[in-house]
Amino acid sequence: MRKSAIDFFDISTNNPTQWQWSFPGASPSSSTVQNPTGIYYPTYGTYPVTLVATNANGSDSLTITQYITVVANPPAPSVTVNGSFMCCNNVAVWYQWYYNNVAIPNANAMCYNAMQPAIIMC
Repeated sequence: MRKSAIDFFDISTNNPTQWQWSFPGASPSSSTVQNPTGIYYPTYGTYPVTLVATNANGSDSLTITQYITVVANPPAPSVTVNGSFMCCNNVAVWYQWYYNNVAIPNANAMCYNAMQPAIIMC
């Protein structure tokens, strides 16, 4: 279970001079710096983010309701081998088979038929 902190970057126009970020569910849950760093969401789920930017003419805000999604890491892959036919037992979005730590061209399906023994990584 590995989780990482993320950084946010203000791309507001019209030269803001103050910022109020809101990160419900995160630690810290708010910030007043232009580009907050190290925002950590300790619990799986979907979270909103709000930015209120202020300049000499007033304030404007933006809330994106489903901006951050924290999901569990997928299980480690496992491989079954039957002769030269190998299959990765985990459903993934993308696959890449390797031989001696070099990607095998066009070997990007859940299963691969190897013509020779290979170091298996999926």
